[in-house]
Amino acid sequence: MAQVEDVRILEAMPIDVQTSQKTAVVDDTIDLPIIDDFSQKTTIPNPSIWTDRKVYINSTIPTDLLSIGAASFDGTNEYGYPYDINKNGSDTLADVLTSKHIRFTPPVTDVYLTFLYQKGGLGEFPEAQDSLVVEFWSVQDTAWEQVWAVKGNSQGSKFRAASIPLADPKFLIDGFRFRFGAYGALNGAFDVWNIDYVQLDQNRTPNDTTIIEPAFVKTHPYLTYPFSHIPWFHYQNQAISNEITFTYMRNGPPPPGGWALNLGKYFINKDGVQVKDRLTVPVITNLNHNVPIDFEVPVQPFSIANPTGEFNLFMRTWFDGTAEGLRNNDTVEISIPFKNYYAFDDGSAERAYGILNQTNARLAFQFTPLQPDTLRGLLINFAHAGTDATDNKFRIAIWEDNFGEPGNPIFISDSLYQPEYAPYHNGFMPFDLDTGIFISGSVFVGMVQKNAEAIHVGLDLNTVDATKKFYGSGFVWLESLVPGTVMIRPYLKYTPLNFAIEEPEQNLKIKVYPNPANDFIKIEVEDLVKFSWKLLNSTGQIVDNGTRTELSTLHLPRGMYFIQIEVNGQVATEKLILQ
Repeated sequence: MAQVEDVRILEAMPIDVQTSQKTAVVDDTIDLPIIDDFSQKTTIPNPSIWTDRKVYINSTIPTDLLSIGAASFDGTNEYGYPYDINKNGSDTLADVLTSKHIRFTPPVTDVYLTFLYQKGGLGEFPEAQDSLVVEFWSVQDTAWEQVWAVKGNSQGSKFRAASIPLADPKFLIDGFRFRFGAYGALNGAFDVWNIDYVQLDQNRTPNDTTIIEPAFVKTHPYLTYPFSHIPWFHYQNQAISNEITFTYMRNGPPPPGGWALNLGKYFINKDGVQVKDRLTVPVITNLNHNVPIDFEVPVQPFSIANPTGEFNLFMRTWFDGTAEGLRNNDTVEISIPFKNYYAFDDGSAERAYGILNQTNARLAFQFTPLQPDTLRGLLINFAHAGTDATDNKFRIAIWEDNFGEPGNPIFISDSLYQPEYAPYHNGFMPFDLDTGIFISGSVFVGMVQKNAEAIHVGLDLNTVDATKKFYGSGFVWLESLVPGTVMIRPYLKYTPLNFAIEEPEQNLKIKVYPNPANDFIKIEVEDLVKFSWKLLNSTGQIVDNGTRTELSTLHLPRGMYFIQIEVNGQVATEKLILQ
C-alpha cells in the first residue's frame, strides 16, 4: 500500500497545565448579573463564576468567533487526559461547566439564561448521539433538571443563540445553580462543543441575545512572520514585520452615525521595559457590522539593542472610542520568548499528523534560518492520536532544497529516537542530533520513521501558509495538501534547558528528590498548605497519585516519568528519571 497522510483528532485537548490555575478565595454564592464571554487570559474558567475547570478556554478551536475566547467541551479533563480511555459511548456526561450558587434579590422578574453555542469548530463534530445540555439545580428537589438540549449531526456550525427562562419558581430560590454539560465519548478530545457569551440576569426578554460591541475576533499576531519564534542570537530589528494584521468585528445593528473607534493603539515591552508605543491612531467610523474586518498596524521602525541572552517581547494592542460592550474584548496581547529555536506554529495543536502504510516514511518542512548557524536538534510536539508511538522509533534528517522541494540528504541521524510525549499538552520535547549540522541557507528538516505505523505530531490548523511540508517514501516526495503547520521546531547552538519545577505564585518552594531515582521519591513543599500529585509515564498515563510525601517506585518500569504537583490550585511539572 502506498503511503498516505493521516490527520486525526487529538485524543487530548491542548491544555497547558503549567498555566497558573490559582483558585480565587471568594464566597461560593454570587449575585446577578452573571456575564462571562471567556475573554480572560488563562485556559481555565473564571473561578469567581464557575466551580470547576474541566473545560478549555481558548480561541484556537472555535471558529467564527464574535470576540476572543470561548469554552470548549470534549471528553478530556482539566489536564487534557481522557476521562475513560476505554469508553466511546455518549451515555455519560463528559465535560461540564458549573456555576456557583446564585443569590436572588427580590423582586426577581423575567430571569433568562442566554448563551451562544457552536458545533465542532476546528474540533471533531458531535454526532447524532452526542448532545450539549443545560441543567438547573433545584434547591427544593436537591436535584439537577435538564431544561435544554441540542443534538449533534456530524456537521459544524457557526455560533447560534439560545435563551432559557427561569420560569418555574423553584429555580428562583437562593442556592440555585446552572451547568452546561456535553454528552459524548469519554476517551479523548471528541464530540466538541463551544459556548460563548453566557449571561444570566433579570428584566430580560426571550430575544435578548444580540451581542452589541466592537471586539477583536482573532488572537494577537506574531511579530516575526513567517516565524512565530526566532532565536535571540539571530534577532535583528529588521526581523520584526513592517506591519501586522488584526481582525475585529462590529457586532450588532449599526447605530446612527456608527461607532468612532481609535484602532491600533499599542505598546511593546522588552523584559518589562517599554521600547515602543503608538498612541495616536486614525479614528475609523463605518457601518460595516457583523463581518470580520482587517486592519493593519505599522510596527517599523523598531529598534532595541542587540540582545546578549534570551529575552521576551510583550505587545498589547487595543482600540478605544465609543464605549460599548465588554472592555476585555477591546484588547489583545502576546508574549513572545526569544530562546534558541525557530517556530512556524502558534503553539496550539488542533489535529494530529502522521504518515501511514510506509516503512521509512519521511516528513519534511522547508526551513531557512535568518543567519547561517549550527542545528543542534528538534523540539517536537508528539500528539496523542489513538496509538502509543513510543516504540515506533525515528531518525532526524536534513535534505537539500531542490528548487522548493526536498533533494539529496544532507544528514540522517545514526541514532534512532524514541518518541516522548510532553508532560502537558502543546508541550515540546527536545531531541539532540548526533552531531551539529551547519546550515547556511534553505533546507528541509524532518524525520524518517522506522515502521509503517504513523508517528503523529501536532498539527496547527490556525497557521496554514508559513512553510511548505512534504511527505514520501524512499524515492518519491509529495507536497502535502493538508492545511496546517506541523509542530516541529529546530533549535540551534545549544540544547534547551530541561524540564524543572515551575514555582507557583506566593514563592512556595517545591523539591522532588532524588532525581534520577531508584526505589523511592520524596516531595517537600515549604510553607505547606495543601498539595497533591500525579505521576505520569512518558505516554501521559497516570500511574500513581496521592498526597503522601514519599512514594515507592520499585514497582514501576525504568524510564522517564513526569510528576505534576498541585499546590493551592496551581500546577507545576517536573521530569523524573527512574534508573
